[in-house]
Amino acid sequence: MRLSAAIVAAGLVCVVSAQEQRPPSQQPPIFRAGVDVVQVEVSILDADRRPVHGLTAEDIEVREDGKLQEIIDVQEIVINAEPKPPVWARAVGTDVATNDLDDRRLIGIVMDDLSCCSLPGSSATDRWAVQHAIDVAHRIIDSLGPRDLATVALTHELMSVLPFTGDRDALKDVVKRFSPITDGGCWPAPPAPNVTGDLVRLFAMSPQPTKTVIKLYGRVSGESRRIILPCAQRSYVVPDTGRRVYPVTTPTPSTLPDILGLPPVPVYNLNISGLDANRVDILGNGPNPSGGRNYILTNDLRPAVDEVLDENSAYYLIGFRTSRPTTDGKYRRLDFKVKNHGDYWIRTREGYLRPAPPAKPGSRADRNPELPRPPSTVARLLPSSDITLNAAAAVFALPGFREAAIVTTVDLTHEITESTRPGLEELTLRTVAYVAGDSKYDVSAKTAVDVPPGTNRVSTSFPSRLNVAPERYELWLTARDSRTNRVGGVFYNIEVPDVSARAVSVSGVVIGRTPTERLPLPASLAGLVPIVPTTVRMFGQGEAITAYFQIYQGRETPLGPVALTIQVLDDRGGAQLSVNETFAPEQFGSNRTAEYRLRLPLDRLTSGRYLLSIEAKLGDRIAPKRDVPFAVR
Repeated sequence: MRLSAAIVAAGLVCVVSAQEQRPPSQQPPIFRAGVDVVQVEVSILDADRRPVHGLTAEDIEVREDGKLQEIIDVQEIVINAEPKPPVWARAVGTDVATNDLDDRRLIGIVMDDLSCCSLPGSSATDRWAVQHAIDVAHRIIDSLGPRDLATVALTHELMSVLPFTGDRDALKDVVKRFSPITDGGCWPAPPAPNVTGDLVRLFAMSPQPTKTVIKLYGRVSGESRRIILPCAQRSYVVPDTGRRVYPVTTPTPSTLPDILGLPPVPVYNLNISGLDANRVDILGNGPNPSGGRNYILTNDLRPAVDEVLDENSAYYLIGFRTSRPTTDGKYRRLDFKVKNHGDYWIRTREGYLRPAPPAKPGSRADRNPELPRPPSTVARLLPSSDITLNAAAAVFALPGFREAAIVTTVDLTHEITESTRPGLEELTLRTVAYVAGDSKYDVSAKTAVDVPPGTNRVSTSFPSRLNVAPERYELWLTARDSRTNRVGGVFYNIEVPDVSARAVSVSGVVIGRTPTERLPLPASLAGLVPIVPTTVRMFGQGEAITAYFQIYQGRETPLGPVALTIQVLDDRGGAQLSVNETFAPEQFGSNRTAEYRLRLPLDRLTSGRYLLSIEAKLGDRIAPKRDVPFAVR
């Protein structure tokens, strides 16, 4: 369904700054233009496979094709390096989605229900193993840090794999679909794509230095195969086309040849059958060539999860000056060593390709460059990041409660390249709302951003609204530069509830500033929200920041008094602000809606992380809490 008027370009807020030019995102290692420096990510573990910290250029040596090279820079990067997380961190995720993938850890969770989980010698499903897999998946998800992005993939499904996200609820929704093949009473299952291999390929080609695949699996016993009927061929209807497709199986190696200089991707195999996994375990009994580990014959995989995440929590970014700075496109083998410190596990690429000479203008290679591509099954899991986007969304019910407005705020940063001339830069912003893989709303708007001469970066805020019916949506927000065809995209999961059927509900929360002449309220938000939204969640003590939300009483219950509780909690859970108010029935008016504005008490808060928590009660009916994390610098 296309709603050309459902999303309206708001008054664009632009900030232009002249900063050092930075090249667009590309595959590591990064070859700085005109410089003979090679950048390589290296993971260094001790004999117990714990990250080694504090190494310098004096501790490391690198050889290129056997020849010692000059190391000019060593930077240690620790993922999620921060003080002790707030006590509420695991229960509350961020409300801002981003495609800025710098220094983020990618975690692919593969739940292999296509070859799982019967009891030995029986066609019955091993319910303990099923619950064990679910518990371990939840353990991984609950252990994610603020800089982690993850996906959950099920091997029995031909559905699209969930795009990488930090939304724990979205990840757990996929876990709920975990359904062992023995539940269907059939065997053998038809061939399926190699989800694990596809994720490994995607990870190897992505620029993020730290990525991990964790596979949860269990084996169906040979005895059960004789008494289960063959499974029907699986299929999948492609969204927006109605075309039915069937899986085509192509062998995908568990480890990738290093002909492209791709970095290794560790795969960790966790057998969820516990001590009952006494039959031949193809994955667990052999070596793990990926650099990961195998965990078998244990009823408690929680320590394994902690070990896997700790093992992949740090790396070194090492820059060396190559002694042969050619542009011949040839492969160079690399060898790293930690000097005089005993035995270490070192994970890095085995080599890299030197830059090739530029193709002749107009040649076939110039028109159709051969670029490595990830498998189609996982190609869209990571957002496009040529244009950096930060997005926040909040839902507000419209009068009558038949529809709701999703207020989206997209703050984008566009790096200006040499091909971008001063003048007006036209950007196309598009919002696609999916329901279970089907596109329900698809709207676009264009805007022009002024690019002054000498500018290296343009930052723009784009608030808008999309009117939708109650449903759970996955938003795909993109920005495209029509001059350079560069694209930025970000995913956002959001639920639009049917507030008419609920006794009491609280809308989403918008954080922003009071409109001024220099910062006007976007026309598309007039009459809906009274402030100019922002995706920024770190503020100074002197800033005037307002939180705005609405409270609703459903159509199926009489109007009554609603008790509202608002708290601002510090990282230890202590209340730095407590507000208790009661809304009388007449305050909800004929549209059964009341509104509330809260000035964040930034001038009373010290530097640190905080949680704005909102709860509404109507008698014994309690609305789901609304929580928004923010920080004070």
